[in-house]
Amino acid sequence: MAIFKDEQQKYVSSEDAGAAASGINVCATYDIINAEWKLITNQFKEAARGLDLGELVRDNTFSLYEGMSAVELMDPKMDPGMLHKRSKCLGFDGAVKCGRLKLKNIPCEELVSIMDAMLASFVTWLEGHSTVLTIFTNLYLHKPHLIEDRNMKAFCLLFYKVVNLCCDIVRRADVFEEVSCGLVYTIFKSSEAVYSPTRKF
Repeated sequence: MAIFKDEQQKYVSSEDAGAAASGINVCATYDIINAEWKLITNQFKEAARGLDLGELVRDNTFSLYEGMSAVELMDPKMDPGMLHKRSKCLGFDGAVKCGRLKLKNIPCEELVSIMDAMLASFVTWLEGHSTVLTIFTNLYLHKPHLIEDRNMKAFCLLFYKVVNLCCDIVRRADVFEEVSCGLVYTIFKSSEAVYSPTRKF
C-alpha cells in the first residue's frame, strides 16, 4: 500500500488513485505518474496489529454497500463481468463425447473417489440443500442406465434407490414444507423408475 501527494499537497491512497484512473470520480484528477509516493506498508501493518479480532476501522463515508461492492469484484458468483472467463459446463453427453466421463473400465481408485464424493453430496442433501446443488452435481446420476461399468452402474442405481426411500419416508411423515425440503419429484417419481426386472445390469 502506498500514498502520494496530490496537487493540493494532500495525501491520497493508491486505491483512490486507481479508482480515479479507472474513470471513477473519487475526488479530483490525480497526476499519478509525477506524484510523490510514500510507502506506508509498515505503518499500516503496525496499526493493524492493534486491532482486535473482528474490529474494523473505516471512514465515516464508508457504508455496508461499498463493502459488499468490494467483496463482489472479481468473484464469478457476484461479478457478471467474470462469467465469460468460466469454463463451459458439460452435461452427461458432452462429457462422454470429449472423454472426460468414463462409462466403462473405471479404475478402482477413481471408483472409490467418485463414490466418496457421492456420499458426501448425499449427506449435504440430507442437511437440507437442493438436489441440483448436491446429488445431481454428479453426471453419472443423470443417465445411470448408460453406464457400462458394472460397479459404478450398480452403485448409482442403489444410490437412486436410497434417495427415493428417503423421499418416501419424508412424504409419508408429511411434516415438511416444500421450501425447506428438496425432494426428487420429477427425476424419478417412484422406485420402479430406478429398478425394473426387465433391465439388464
